[in-house]
Amino acid sequence: MLEFHPPMFAHIARKFALSGLVLIIFLRISLGISLSAVAQPTVFATATQNNSYTIAVTFSESIPPGNIIDIELYNDKNVKVWQYFTTGGGNFASSQTANLSPGSYTIDVGLFTPNWASNYAWYDNLYMIKVAPSAPTIKVVPATLSAYTISVNFPHSIPSGDIVDLELHDASGQKVWQWFTANGGSSFSTTTSPLVPGSYTANVGLFTPNWANNYAWYTNLYSLTVGSPISTPTPTSPTTPTPTTVPQNSDVLSVANSSYINWKSKYVRSVDTQSARVIRPENNNDTVSEGIAYGMLLSYFADDRTTFTGLWKYAQKYLNANGLMDWQISSDGKVIGTGAATDADEDMAYALIRAENKWPGSGFSQGAQKLLTAILNTEISSSNLVKPGDSWTDGRIMNPSYLAPAFYREFARFTGNSRWNDIANDNLAWLRKVADQNTGLIPDWLNNDFSLPSIPWDQYPNAFYYDAARTPIRLLMDYKWNQNSLAQEILLKENRFVSTIGVSKLVSGYTLTNTPLTSYLDAVFLSAYTAMGQVNPSSPFASESLKALIGNTPTDYFGASLRTLTLYLIGGSR
Repeated sequence: MLEFHPPMFAHIARKFALSGLVLIIFLRISLGISLSAVAQPTVFATATQNNSYTIAVTFSESIPPGNIIDIELYNDKNVKVWQYFTTGGGNFASSQTANLSPGSYTIDVGLFTPNWASNYAWYDNLYMIKVAPSAPTIKVVPATLSAYTISVNFPHSIPSGDIVDLELHDASGQKVWQWFTANGGSSFSTTTSPLVPGSYTANVGLFTPNWANNYAWYTNLYSLTVGSPISTPTPTSPTTPTPTTVPQNSDVLSVANSSYINWKSKYVRSVDTQSARVIRPENNNDTVSEGIAYGMLLSYFADDRTTFTGLWKYAQKYLNANGLMDWQISSDGKVIGTGAATDADEDMAYALIRAENKWPGSGFSQGAQKLLTAILNTEISSSNLVKPGDSWTDGRIMNPSYLAPAFYREFARFTGNSRWNDIANDNLAWLRKVADQNTGLIPDWLNNDFSLPSIPWDQYPNAFYYDAARTPIRLLMDYKWNQNSLAQEILLKENRFVSTIGVSKLVSGYTLTNTPLTSYLDAVFLSAYTAMGQVNPSSPFASESLKALIGNTPTDYFGASLRTLTLYLIGGSR
C-alpha cells in the first residue's frame, strides 16, 4: 500500500536541497502496521528555571508502543538545539529541555515507525518559545528640571519586531509614563515627559510582535525620586548663594551617549550592506562631507565601530582627484557639490587616527595618512594658514571655524611631521588677532589679511553666526586637551561676554560688538556658549549653560550634531 502524506512537505523541503532544486517525494510503504493519518498534536511549553522549559505534547489518539514520538527544538537559524523521543506509546509525551540561550525557538514533532524505519508524520512550528535575556541595566540622568533621559541596555540583542516596553510607575503602582519601540537592538534611550514630584520605579517588558505575547517583565529596575527642581542653588546668606552643582563627567557622557543614539536614529541611513551616510532632512535628504565627518567623530566617541566603518566607506566612494571627498552628494548618490571642505577632511583624518588606536588593524591609519597628505598638498597655504577647501587656490579667504589646532597637534604626533605643530600655532595666532578685543567673538568668514571678503552666502559679514558657532568648540578642544594658553585667552573673553548676558537672555548670533542678530536661542549657539563656559567649568554660567544644553532638544541635523559633539567633549571624550 502506498500513501502520500502532505504534512511531510515542509519537513522534507527544509531538510533536503540540491543545487537550488528541491524535489519532494514521500512514499510510505506499509510494513504491516496499519496507521491512519494522525491529527496535529497540541503543544505547550512551561518555563522551569535557568532558562529551561518543560515541553508537553498531546495527541488526540494513542500512538502504538514501539512507534517513536520525536520532539525537536530549533533556534532562529533553523539549527536543531535539543531533541527528545520516546517509544512508550500513548497520546502524551513530555520532557524538560536543557538551559537555553536567549532567543527564539520553534518546536517540531515527528512520528516514526519502530527503529526510525519510516517517518509517517511531521508537524512544523507547533509552538514558539521566546527565551528572554537577563535583566537590562538602566541609567537615568536629568534632561531638564523635571524630565529625565532613561537608557536601557540589554546583555543580548532584542530582535527587530519584538517590542521593548519601558514604563514608569508611581508609588501606588499606577503607570504614569510609557515608551516603546520595535526597532530591535540592545541599547535604547529616550526622554520622559516632565514628572511631578514623587517616587517612581522603572519597569521593562518584552513582547512578541504586535503585543501578541509578553515573554519577559522586569520590575523595579530603577528607583527615581523627583523632588523640587534639581540642582537649585541653596543660599547660604542673602547675598552669597552656593554655586550651582556641576554635573559630573560620567553623567554628561551618559547624556552624550543617549544623544548619539537619538542622533543616529534620525540622521544615519544605510546605503547598502557596507556603507552608510548622514542625511540632512531639511536639505532634501542630501549628504555633505561635514556630516560624514561629524558622524565619524561621534560614532568613534560612542564606540560604534559598525557605523564608523560604514560612514568611512561611503566617504571613500566620493573621493575626488585630490583624494578628498566632494562636499555635497544628493539623496540619490550624485555629486552635486564638487571640491572638498577642509573642516570635513581634517575631522575625518582625526577620527581615523583615533579609530586606529581603538580598533587596530582596520586600515584606518592608512586612510588617515592619505587624507593628511592631500590636506597638506591642497588645503594648507605656503604660510601655513588653512584654506576652506582644495579648490580655493589663492588661500586669501578663510573660514575661522575650520581651524582645528588640537587636531593639527595630533597630526604631528601621528605623522612625525613637525610642520603640523607650526600650522596649529600659526592659525591659533591668527585667530587671536581676529577675535574681538572685548567680546572675543570671531566672524564666519574673513580674508587672511583681516579684511572682509565679498562672498554672496555670508548673510552677516563680520558677525558671529552659524559658521563661527563652531569655533569655540574647536578652541575648547585645544584648551582641554593641550592646555593651550592662546585658546584659553580667547575663550575667557568669550566667556565674560556670554556670562554677563546670562543663559536665559542669550540669542543665536551677534555682531562682534554685541548686537543681537535673532530673538531665539537654538542648539547650535547653545553648544557654542556652553563650550565658552567650560573654560571656567566651576562657574555658575558653565553649570547653567550645560544644564540648558542637556535639556535642549535639537530639531535639525546641524544643531543635533554640534550638541552631541559638545556633550562628548565636556564628558571627557577625545
